[in-house]
Order: sequence, then structure tokens, then C-alpha cells
Amino acid sequence: MSVFVIGEMASAHDGDLGKAKQLVDVAVAAGCDAVKVQFWSDADRLADRRGVPQHYRDIYRKYQMPVKWLRILKDYCGERIEFMATCFLPEDTEIISPFVKRFKVSAFESRDSELMDAICWVAENRIIIMSVNEVRGNPALDHILDSDELCERSRNGIRDVLMYCVTAYPAPLSRIDLSQLKDSHPVGFSDHTGDLDMGAYAVCAGATYIEAHMKLCETDGLNPDGGSFAHLPAALKQYVSNIRKAEVVMSPASRRSTSELELKRYQVIA
Repeated sequence: MSVFVIGEMASAHDGDLGKAKQLVDVAVAAGCDAVKVQFWSDADRLADRRGVPQHYRDIYRKYQMPVKWLRILKDYCGERIEFMATCFLPEDTEIISPFVKRFKVSAFESRDSELMDAICWVAENRIIIMSVNEVRGNPALDHILDSDELCERSRNGIRDVLMYCVTAYPAPLSRIDLSQLKDSHPVGFSDHTGDLDMGAYAVCAGATYIEAHMKLCETDGLNPDGGSFAHLPAALKQYVSNIRKAEVVMSPASRRSTSELELKRYQVIA
């Protein structure tokens, strides 16, 4: 399986459907496998569940995506690229379900058992991708993975994915511990660094899923998802290209090259 690359638009659409469509085009042009939005149906309920201060509540209200966008953006993606959406509220799982092949959970909701139960209920055989701040040595995560619902999915051969992330925007390189990816469970990396090579490094460390933020030149400079951790179109294309190169060099060599065989005769055997 090749590395699955997700272009995350988050709120970089500025509440403008036209910009959201442009971001889909950016992800397609960059060679991403999927483009992802973030959806919550009730900004105040999300703020209450997270217990955030007022200024976050205002942000959630400002960038709340209308439900009708899900169908519009799904149709706009068409066959060009997979459409994904992060789910934040348990009641939104059934709203998102008709439009996605995989379910995404943010690190802030990774310990929300009510949300996880709701997703497991509707996901059926679809993959759940859950962002977490630690993959190994995390007792809270062990508790989630040992839940009856996820254990049953594992027994049925569904390989859900843990996506390691550092929830800082941007995430400093000194905080990135890619050794977290050396795990037997399918793992991915949600990249908040803005570093063009970080996705490639994650592939070399074992990631099978990579998620990177993107933005437009026109994205509002005050947008919380328009910072240096989000890639502009040309940078995202280079980022994905670096990932594909890493895939090549990390793949087992199927055969020796012709040039290598030609030079083999000069090998010294004492």
C-alpha cells in the first residue's frame, strides 16, 4: 500500500465556498489522495464540550461549515480525489457518514468515548483514523484501543489508524518525536511543522498515512489555520513529491539495476 496523503483545509476556506473549492483543486494538483474538511454542526456545543474560553467559541462560530457544503464539496471532488471530514460531535456522525469512506477524529476528541461509540456505530467496515499525541506508552490510549467496539472491529480485520501529532501550531522540530511511529499498529503522522521534508521523514519512520495543512495565497492572514504550518499550493506539491521519493527509497529493491550488475565483476573477493 502506498502512503495515503491527506490535504487538510481546516478553516483555511475563510467561510467562502469558492475558496474551499480552490483548496480541493490545490490538493488534487499536489497529488494528495484525499482532501479533508472539519465539520461541526453546533459551534457552541463544541465549545462547551471542549471547555474553551470565549475567543475559541467565536472562532468556532466564524468557521462553522454549513452542512450543505458536505454534498457540494463531495460532488466537486468527484473521482479526482477522496473527500474526508473530521467529526467532532457524536450527533454529527450520521450527518457525515454518507459522504466519507474513512472517519477522522482529532487529537482533542481522541478520549471522547461518546464520540468514538457513535463513530463505531455508523462506520461499519470503514477505517477510523484517530489523531493522538502519543502512540506508545499512553495509558489513556490503551484504554480506548481496548474498548469493546474497537476490539470487535480489529477482530473483524478492520485496520484502524493512529495518527501521531504534536498539537502546536506550528509544532517546533524539537518536539517532533518520529520514533512514536515505530509501532505494530497502523500509524500515520499529522504534520503541523510546515517543514517541506517532514512528511518524507515520517514515511522513513514508518508512517502509512500523512496529513498536512494547506492554505491559499488569499487565505486571511488572521485565520487560525493560515499560519506557517500550512503549505501554500506550490509548497504542498513539493511536500507530496518528497513523500513519494521517500516511498521509493524505503521500498524493498525488487532486483539489482543493470549498472550494478555490470560493475559487480570488479568486486574484490579475497
